[in-house]
Formats: sequence, structure tokens, C-alpha cells
Amino acid sequence: MAAALAAPVAAFEAEFATGVATGVATEFAFPPARGLEWNELPRGIPDLGKIDPEIWDESRLAIIPAALKWLGTPYAFGGFGPEGLDCSGFVYRVLAQAAAPFGPFPRSSESFARFGARVEGEPDPGDILVFAREGAIYHVAIALSKDRFIHSASEGDRTGVIISSLYEGHWAARLAGVRRLPGEPSPSSPGQ
Repeated sequence: MAAALAAPVAAFEAEFATGVATGVATEFAFPPARGLEWNELPRGIPDLGKIDPEIWDESRLAIIPAALKWLGTPYAFGGFGPEGLDCSGFVYRVLAQAAAPFGPFPRSSESFARFGARVEGEPDPGDILVFAREGAIYHVAIALSKDRFIHSASEGDRTGVIISSLYEGHWAARLAGVRRLPGEPSPSSPGQ
């Protein structure tokens, strides 16, 4: 599966690099959700916009291609590496790779709910999404846009590192908060 994702990830990274280097906002195409074509949204799901690299700093934008490299990795409870990841292990590994100066990073969903700065309103790409069921934090993900996110799912039709929409199933109703990397790198954080 990982080999099949190499070309789409490479194409994304090339488009990402071109947009950042030229300062030109580009529309990034994300892999399909639930078997749809690359440019097709599920029925009833609004398209809430494009990623505009001019309005986000490079440290947060670097999170997106780092996260996409994990697409297709299997889910493993407590997992922390290429053989399998749980949701917090996925977010930890992506942030440690793409945003190490902002660490150290939490290793549990509950801890991610208190990490960084709280965001009011809609998420931006690179923000951390936390989900709760009956008041208890149980899941964490990384925002790709205002309505799409990447995460390591443990249940449902698809598992492992996948892209989902807030408008699928129960995600929007269970979104408990949006967190953003701290404003300044931590001087005491070790290189991850």
C-alpha cells in the first residue's frame, strides 16, 4: 500500500514546494475519502476552501506533507512506528518530524487536548483536532483544511492512517477542540 501512495505524496510535495517557493497560493488535491475520485466530494459535504500557503507559516505547513507520508500505515493500539500507529502516536510522530522545535509533544489524546494554544472557530491546516465521547477525550487528528483531517482510525470501514471529513459520521458532533502549536519554539526541546 505504501508504494502505491509514493507517487501521490511526491506530487503533493512538489506542488507544495512550488507554492511555498513562489508564494503563489495553490489548490492541493488530497487523496480520496472512502474510495471517491481525487476531485470528488461525498454527497452533501461542502467544500470549505483551499489551502492558501500565504497565510500559514512554514513550520505549520511542513506538518501536512509529513502527515501525508504516513497514509496507509496500519492502526496498532499503542503503536508508534511504521509497523502501526494509534492516533496519538501518529500525531506525535508527525509533529516530532515536522515541528520538533515546538516540542516536546504529548503522547496521549488527553494530553494533546491541553497542548499548545486553544483555537476559537474553524481549524487551519496543521492544527490538532481533539474528539470527545461523553465528555472524555478519545481521539486526536491533524487538520488538512477546515473540514478534512488525517488520523489513525481504529474502527469503521477504513482503519489505519486515513483522511476523513468532519461531515462524515459523528466527527463534527464529537469535535471537542482545536489546538495550535505554541507561538514560539521551546528553547528546551530536544531535537526529536
